[in-house]
Amino acid sequence: MATVRKYRGVWVADFRDQNGRRRIETPKGTFETKTLQKRAARELLQRHLLEVEAHTFTASRQRMTFGLLADAWIKSKVRIGDTTRSDYLIMLECFLLPYFRHAQG
Repeated sequence: MATVRKYRGVWVADFRDQNGRRRIETPKGTFETKTLQKRAARELLQRHLLEVEAHTFTASRQRMTFGLLADAWIKSKVRIGDTTRSDYLIMLECFLLPYFRHAQG
């Protein structure tokens, strides 16, 4: 059952997506009053319910894959030597990325 309710002191849209997973989303922005926040949550809920009916809903927060995290991590390593970077890449490409790719799929 989809509803607008208070959650941790703020008005939120509480609904289930097309896969049956429960979603609780807070309207973005600043609101002068709680009434405006509740109205925004109601509009957010209506928009998401239409997306769920059309099977086009995607969560506002997408999970980061291990591959993307590994790329960001290796790019953050700016003060390491070439040999160390090479060793890190070998560990990632030969062991970690294949393992986590297999575990996810």
